[in-house]
Amino acid sequence: MNEEKKEWLENFLDLTKKINSCLAQEEAEVHLSELRKLISVRQQAINAFPEKTNDSPGVAPEQEIHEQEIELWEEIKFLEAENQEKLKAHLSRLREEITNISSYKNIYKSYYSPVETKSLFLDRYD
Repeated sequence: MNEEKKEWLENFLDLTKKINSCLAQEEAEVHLSELRKLISVRQQAINAFPEKTNDSPGVAPEQEIHEQEIELWEEIKFLEAENQEKLKAHLSRLREEITNISSYKNIYKSYYSPVETKSLFLDRYD
């Protein structure tokens, strides 16, 4: 019976490591995606407002560039909040799974405790 418990514990720890690894990878992918979006938006802003040269009559006023930058930051904050909500939901599901696994472990322990197993065996063959 100890071997079974040891095996179950090893499987549980392995599952926990896998869950943590998945969470870290997912979080890294979310941040990478946000950075790519930010770089893309910045590049678009640079392309939309080329540097002022003597040959060109002018570019958009400084105020317009500032307003667009504010809009970009608001969009970034919105994306961060949206991603946080997704991560919270995912973490909630994982916590629920871990809780279920823990409750199964407790049921297993209470159902298959050595004392009960011995008494069940003796009752049957008495």
